[in-house]
Amino acid sequence: MTQRFDRFKDAEWFGDKTVLIGGCGGIGSWLSLFLSRAGFTEVIYDDDKVEEHNIGGQLYGIKNVGSTKVDAIAEIIYQFTGDRRVHVFCSRMNKTSPTNNYAFAAFDNMKARKEMFENWLESYEHEKDAVFIDGRLTAESFQIFIAKGNDPISIQDYKNSLFDDSEVEDEPCTLKQTTHMAAMIASYMTGLFTNFIVNIKEDMEVRQVPNLHTFYLPNLYYE
Repeated sequence: MTQRFDRFKDAEWFGDKTVLIGGCGGIGSWLSLFLSRAGFTEVIYDDDKVEEHNIGGQLYGIKNVGSTKVDAIAEIIYQFTGDRRVHVFCSRMNKTSPTNNYAFAAFDNMKARKEMFENWLESYEHEKDAVFIDGRLTAESFQIFIAKGNDPISIQDYKNSLFDDSEVEDEPCTLKQTTHMAAMIASYMTGLFTNFIVNIKEDMEVRQVPNLHTFYLPNLYYE
């Protein structure tokens, strides 16, 4: 065990666990860093390349422009953690993609979420130690949906949250994502995941893992 884990190596959630991340954009890039720094081994899928407009909301710099997002995030993780235990695939996830009991959806479209969830559900429905965490982000708010393998209510709630991409409300193309909100949702997703791990270890609900967590950036209005 390296010294980089000394500050939290006795945490109940700490241990060698593998997580699957679908998407490496605004949510997934920050999430990949946070989960890696918490000591988790990652499998990451994304078929996109870094473009200059990504820098305003995603964990990439100018030198990453033109690189695949998965290659760029693997190098960033190494720079921040010294960890090479990152398995990256420059491909789009679909109905035949591998799954994992710990799965994170960090996509910008509903079709990818639905396919990843269906893969996960087919393998891990009724499994206690399995969780699917989906993050949805706007410029000033976010939602985190959580489905637990042995919790039919959370699974049904998540199914109810899925809809067709054609129903997504359009927002101004210049107001879809910010770095601070992307980092914030990723940190919440990481924290809710570690809460889930603690509950599994304790075999009881000792930490909150809601089916849905919603956050809006506070606004003050004056008359």
